[in-house]
Amino acid sequence: EEAEAKIEEAIASAPVVSAIDPKEEEQHLIMEIAKNPKDATLYQKLGDIYLKTGEKDNARMSFITVLDLDPENWYAKKKLGELPELK
Repeated sequence: EEAEAKIEEAIASAPVVSAIDPKEEEQHLIMEIAKNPKDATLYQKLGDIYLKTGEKDNARMSFITVLDLDPENWYAKKKLGELPELK
């Protein structure tokens, strides 16, 4: 029991680390887009990464590309609506 308590305590105090660095994920998606330039899902994922990293202009361009490839994509429409207009 004491060993279990120590394990639980160690787990509870362990730092939470993101599995994938956003910049690494961005580079991976850019390579995938080079292979599959018509895959709207890849651009959508890239847009989400840009939102996470605060790159709103890049996010906007990614979601616009999603709509170019898939004009009915509700997710991209929603995300574009949430982004402030460019000045």
